[in-house]
Amino acid sequence: DTLGALSARSISVTVAAPPSAPGSTASNQMAQWGGNLFVVNPDNDTVTAINATTSAKLWEAPVAKHPVSIAADGTGYLWVACKDQDTLDILN
Repeated sequence: DTLGALSARSISVTVAAPPSAPGSTASNQMAQWGGNLFVVNPDNDTVTAINATTSAKLWEAPVAKHPVSIAADGTGYLWVACKDQDTLDILN
């Protein structure tokens, strides 16, 4: 101004990229990752991996009692929620 006073102001701005795809909003009994489908089997306490193209069973792994949902984290890990033992099993 005419008297030589200075003023300053700053503002913080955070810039983030939007998510590439919406996340899951509910628990799922199936998850897909890397061309494979993963399914929880509450009747026999296992998770089964199935090739999504050929429908061939790849493997079946035991988990804690009564698996109810599964999620693939995109890095090769499967997270399995098991109801009867209140556990979260992690498969790789």
